[in-house]
Amino acid sequence: MISLSISVDSPSNLPRSPALEVIRYEELLRGIVEFQDGIPSDMVRFSRLQVPRLPSADKHTEPDVHEDFLAINRVLAPWYATHGIMKLDLLFHTHRYMHHIVLLHSVYFGLVDVIRYLFDKGLFFMTHYPHVDLAAFNNQLRLLPFLNHVGCRGTSKAIDAAAQRGHLEVIQWLVENRLDGASELALVGAAANNHLDVVLFLHENRRDG
Repeated sequence: MISLSISVDSPSNLPRSPALEVIRYEELLRGIVEFQDGIPSDMVRFSRLQVPRLPSADKHTEPDVHEDFLAINRVLAPWYATHGIMKLDLLFHTHRYMHHIVLLHSVYFGLVDVIRYLFDKGLFFMTHYPHVDLAAFNNQLRLLPFLNHVGCRGTSKAIDAAAQRGHLEVIQWLVENRLDGASELALVGAAANNHLDVVLFLHENRRDG
């Protein structure tokens, strides 16, 4: 926020006017400033953030995806530690694109309180990328039942991505609870990254691909 350092002691010979009377009262002036157009100081940092790269099923490894999300987390995590979800409304007002970044970040890292906030506000489904696929990519096993319950979309990329990263329990849950299936890239990705337990499970249980 704009730093205010205004003396309320004015020379007695200054002409009196409503404008001058306002600046005599710092709290009143501060309130006026906060409602002007602009970006609060604790939100300037978000101006540099960009939408992260998202997983692609045709790659065996995707370190750039995780690095992008870590870069976002380095900005959002300390901000959440200070404010929780209380200032998300203001964040979305000052940086309209941040809703999409916050949504993807919350699913990727399994931030239940943020996800609940977005869901209650009707903002949770406003993304083109399937929630189930993103959660599976980063091993968010505990989040999958909720995503499934509320009808989130998933594709074969969920198992494909989990396989390339060795998330066996995620794959087991997806096979048991969803019908999205997998492609041949699941076995290829698991083998390329030496996840032999995943290769064995897919060989014994995969329904397609």
